[in-house]
Amino acid sequence: MVALNMKGLLENTAAEYTALTERLAGITTTASDVFTNAVLIARVNYQINLTGGEQISGVYETADIAGFRSGFSRLYSMCR
Repeated sequence: MVALNMKGLLENTAAEYTALTERLAGITTTASDVFTNAVLIARVNYQINLTGGEQISGVYETADIAGFRSGFSRLYSMCR
């Protein structure tokens, strides 16, 4: 009985992990798209010369929430 409970717990944990991983991938993709658009808008509206986004490229290297937060912060400071 204990083995069956452990098996069920492991299956649920694996299913939850898979769902979370897929959701996180979707969030990362959306954040990347939003950031790309923000860079384009900054180029046009603030005449910021970002050739290849060299000053904010850390976002694309890490592709995580902290990287996007840092990238948006740097972009914001450039547009002030």
